Amino acid sequence: MTTVKEGFVIRRSLMVIMVVAAFLTTAQSALAASQSVYGYTCIGGHGWVNNVTGKTVSAKPSPSIEPNANVVSAAALKAIQYLRSIKVSRGGKRTHPYEAQIKEAGKEYWTDPAELDALVWISAHECMEPGTIARKKYKGLFQLSDPPDWMKLGDPASETKAGCEYIKQRYRTPLKAKAFRMSNGWY
Repeated sequence: MTTVKEGFVIRRSLMVIMVVAAFLTTAQSALAASQSVYGYTCIGGHGWVNNVTGKTVSAKPSPSIEPNANVVSAAALKAIQYLRSIKVSRGGKRTHPYEAQIKEAGKEYWTDPAELDALVWISAHECMEPGTIARKKYKGLFQLSDPPDWMKLGDPASETKAGCEYIKQRYRTPLKAKAFRMSNGWY
């Protein structure tokens, strides 16, 4: 049988435990919040993935205003899994799985290796997987909003040629398109 004094000590101990647990939960949430942004998943050195579109950004983004932004979509999950599978050594560069196809198709437009590297860089920052459609509007490796009818979605060479046509028309060269993309976050 518990005395009144023992009951008081037990209740007080339980209260202290609850306060400590609440403090730890709050501290853990605050730490997690400093490493997260509403609507995005952090992928360490690879940047941030939009939970709805699956699009990757390199700098810490502003919180999303999209509905259900913290529900990870299938496109985002695919991007997250892919980015987590990439092995990057300290100081090494991230490789694009379709780099060879992009450079080969890009040679029809530009022969300078720096231009071809910029072309790969643009695709790596727009989309890493052929056939991707983001926000029901942006298509392919170069996320074109109005791709030509001849572009075959899912074919890296066809998507690259369409991206080259867009870049040539709008920026003239991939290096200029890359500079614009770096300044504005889009191209």
